[in-house]
Amino acid sequence: MPRYADPRRCPDCTQPLNPPLVTCPTCGLLLVGPDASALFATLTRADELLGRLRSQGAPTSAAPTTADTTGPPTTAVPSTAIPSITPPPLTPDAPRSGLAGLSVQRILLGLGALCLLVAALTFLVVAWSFLGIGGRTAILVALTVTAAVLSWQLLKRGLRTAAEALATVALGLLTLDLLGAENAGWTEPLFGDLSSAGLVLFISLTIGATALATAVATLRGTHRLLSPEIIGALAVTTAGIGLAGVWDSVALASAATAVALLALAQGAHRLGLRFAAWISLGGAALWACVLLTDGLFRIDDAVSLRQLWLEGDGWPLAVAAALFATPLVMRWLPRVIRVGSVSAAATIATGTVLLPVIDEGQTAAALACLAVLAGWLCVVIVWKPTQAWKPALIAPVLTAGAFPLVVLLELTGTAAASVVEALEPEGIWSAGVGVTHAVGSTDAHPLLIAPILALLGLAVGLLMVREPGRVVSFVRQYAVPLGVLLGLALLTSAALYAVPVALLVVGLLAAAGVLAWWANQAQQTPAYGAAVVVGLAALATALPSAWLTLAVLLPAVAASAFAMRARSPIVRNPAEVFLPLVSAALLWTLAEIASLDVVWRAAPVLVCVGVLAVVQPRITLESAAAVVAVFASLFSIASADDTAVALAVHLTLAGALVTTSSLVNARRRWLGWVGGLLLAAATWVRLWDLGVSAPEAYTMPSALALAGVGLWHLRKHPEASTRLALGPALTLATVPSLLATLDDPISWRAVLLGVGCLGLVLAGVQLRWSAPVVVGAIVGSVLVVLEAAPYTGSVPPWVLIGLAGVTLVGVGITWESRLRNIQSAAAYVARLR
Repeated sequence: MPRYADPRRCPDCTQPLNPPLVTCPTCGLLLVGPDASALFATLTRADELLGRLRSQGAPTSAAPTTADTTGPPTTAVPSTAIPSITPPPLTPDAPRSGLAGLSVQRILLGLGALCLLVAALTFLVVAWSFLGIGGRTAILVALTVTAAVLSWQLLKRGLRTAAEALATVALGLLTLDLLGAENAGWTEPLFGDLSSAGLVLFISLTIGATALATAVATLRGTHRLLSPEIIGALAVTTAGIGLAGVWDSVALASAATAVALLALAQGAHRLGLRFAAWISLGGAALWACVLLTDGLFRIDDAVSLRQLWLEGDGWPLAVAAALFATPLVMRWLPRVIRVGSVSAAATIATGTVLLPVIDEGQTAAALACLAVLAGWLCVVIVWKPTQAWKPALIAPVLTAGAFPLVVLLELTGTAAASVVEALEPEGIWSAGVGVTHAVGSTDAHPLLIAPILALLGLAVGLLMVREPGRVVSFVRQYAVPLGVLLGLALLTSAALYAVPVALLVVGLLAAAGVLAWWANQAQQTPAYGAAVVVGLAALATALPSAWLTLAVLLPAVAASAFAMRARSPIVRNPAEVFLPLVSAALLWTLAEIASLDVVWRAAPVLVCVGVLAVVQPRITLESAAAVVAVFASLFSIASADDTAVALAVHLTLAGALVTTSSLVNARRRWLGWVGGLLLAAATWVRLWDLGVSAPEAYTMPSALALAGVGLWHLRKHPEASTRLALGPALTLATVPSLLATLDDPISWRAVLLGVGCLGLVLAGVQLRWSAPVVVGAIVGSVLVVLEAAPYTGSVPPWVLIGLAGVTLVGVGITWESRLRNIQSAAAYVARLR
């Protein structure tokens, strides 16, 4: 087989070569270089592709070739270089943009039908007065019959779109025929002188009957017409407008038209006229809405049972409800439409029943709504609807329960307001145990709260669960909290009367206790939250009396302490927060009862919450204790005559308690710094109050204390770092004095501070401790600069410049040795403790 890449032949003239050669001796082609190497690599790739094609099999047919035997053999050309002349395989036509043929046909036929109708109308308007009765009749009948016959013939030939267009033209011409007949007086022998409403009724019924008959007639053939059934259903729907004018009663015409359309929808569905059935159903819904609107307009604001039923003003509402309920028996309708129709009918019926009692007062209206709501709940229990049919009852239940819900909210808000009003005369803790509050002013009866709450809850349960039996099991399982809820409802009703506040407090405490007990027994965590909410309500209710507040706080403290032992963190963590809060409130209340001055009330609070934090070192409890301590202290300090003394006392108590916690609890060692700062702050406040201005009087005691603690720590832990043990004490002892030297650098304070810094550096070097060396060196360096600052202004500038130059030259010459010295010093300091 010949090859494309042949080193023994020239790739251009194909003459034999005797390598090694630089150029071809025949054609002079350059055979070395990057281009020649790239050409040889390409020809080698062509040989590989050719061999792969040969291995796949020979083609079934090949074009004949003519070999040239006279000339030298030619080198085959790679297949990739030959342009393909084979036509591409046939593929389906790509989707073309534009209108399809059928759409174009529909547009043309629609425009044609419209043009024919406009032309016919124009002809009649222009030529009607010039034609006799015979001519008019002949033209109208001829046009109508021609359009109808052509439509029938086209339908038989399968040209359905054209038949639809001509059928529409024929029905339009029939409308013109009827208008012309009435104008000519031909209808007077049969119907008399027709009014405008009568003419609309006559034309609508005639067109509707003709169109529907045409649609039924085409059902037997291979093809059917849709436009006649659509036009027929619309014509019957329009007939209600004329009927309302003939009868002079919108309500009667709406009811009759809706009934007729419902019957037509059912019949059309049986005959297979789907479009007519759906259009008739929509028309029936439209006329039913018109009937409902007319019924609502008949009823004024003072509606009564007599006016609604005995005088006949309520029959449109009842008939509208019946019309909306009719689709329930039409099995062919989708379920969603049947469910919606039942919901609309039930809602209309509910509103119709409740309309007469709206203006009879809130109590009567609420009782009537509850009675209707109970009736619907009985329907749910007896009927036991599936999940698909339950939405049909949501709207009527909401209609019946909306007003009772408003009454419930109003009564509850009034009860809460009456309880709050008990605080208004003199404020918190201003009354005795027997305090009462004013009667809540409401239009509804206070005892309605419990039945409204019960029925609304039952309604929600019945509509939410899949099976009514689950509601019974739910009530059995949660009988205790449900009973507590009803008890709270009765207690709210009692709050609307002038009852003692103590009665409400006892009731709320009992409810909170029962909920907490049930939550512990049933392991229901949300019930703990409900118990807390009820307990807070009891506390808010008891605020008028200090003794009542104490009666609430005592069980609150006990319950919080007990809840801290719970295993669940959801219960335990809130209890750890509540215990310091209620304990502080209890102590403050006891101080109020004991008539203790407000200045000293925070002291027992601080001791109590501090002891709690020491005994129970938990972050939640400690955080709550800190917040309580801050607020209690601020309140007491703000009420003191000498705020400095009060602040010092409270800082001392806080510092002692925090320090005690750091000593007792191994994980709270870091609180020692906080306690030390608090104690130091207490000392500073007291010294400032005494008029001491030197900072050492404030800082040295604390610094010595911290230094003692640090030395004790280094003795117990020889491997500990001096930076952590002694750094804060040395900083506190030196930095405040250094800051004081800013105003007076030439003083005995500066001398003593300098001596102290030198002593720290020497002691640190001797003991190999880093903290004294670092603090003494830094503070001493800053002090030296401060001492030299007053004299720098008296030195001539050239002296300073010269000294700077000499220093820079010296540093540059000895840079390498100085760098080694600095590294050695840093390593020495790093090796210190």
